[in-house]
Amino acid sequence: LHGGGGERAATVGEAVAVGGVRGWATGDEEIDAGIFVAAAAVRGEAGTVACLSVPSPSVRARPEDRAALLTSVCDAATAIGQALRAAVSG
Repeated sequence: LHGGGGERAATVGEAVAVGGVRGWATGDEEIDAGIFVAAAAVRGEAGTVACLSVPSPSVRARPEDRAALLTSVCDAATAIGQALRAAVSG
């Protein structure tokens, strides 16, 4: 992990667990320097079936734009989940 160390890994692990519960997460240079990522769970009939993540160079994902980026990723993950559920049921 960027910035390394066991303490950093524990912090990232905790963030992943929280993100799993709420269905989304963001990261700012947790893995790679200069990268912001927005991610959302894709939910199927049996729960979470995938994760949609969109990495972006931090210079393109300015702090004031990140909420809108996360909303777009969450909306896309919801649409994918709905399409998967429709395909399974019909």
